Amino acid sequence: PGKAAEYKRIHDDVPTKYPALAAAIRDAGIHREVVFTADSLLIVYAEVSDPGAYPRLFATEVHERWAELMAPLLETGPNGLPDVRFMDHIWELDLTVTPAVVR
Repeated sequence: PGKAAEYKRIHDDVPTKYPALAAAIRDAGIHREVVFTADSLLIVYAEVSDPGAYPRLFATEVHERWAELMAPLLETGPNGLPDVRFMDHIWELDLTVTPAVVR
């Protein structure tokens, strides 16, 4: 709690100050990440190539360094990693096209 501004500031610097991390994210098969917050809860929406993307990223040396930097700002599991879960896509309404599309 109370660390969202610092979390955002550090993440805003990823492309410029942490290019090796950005490359590791891309190389792991993570194409897009969007972080939402509700009080102290962080929810990450990510587009990945396959379910192994985050385990591949977490196994890199660059992510180990990143995890050390982020440790004061995050709660992690007993393994020191964030709780990553995959959700099944069950419904989507796209009103950006005509006619609207349901997926």
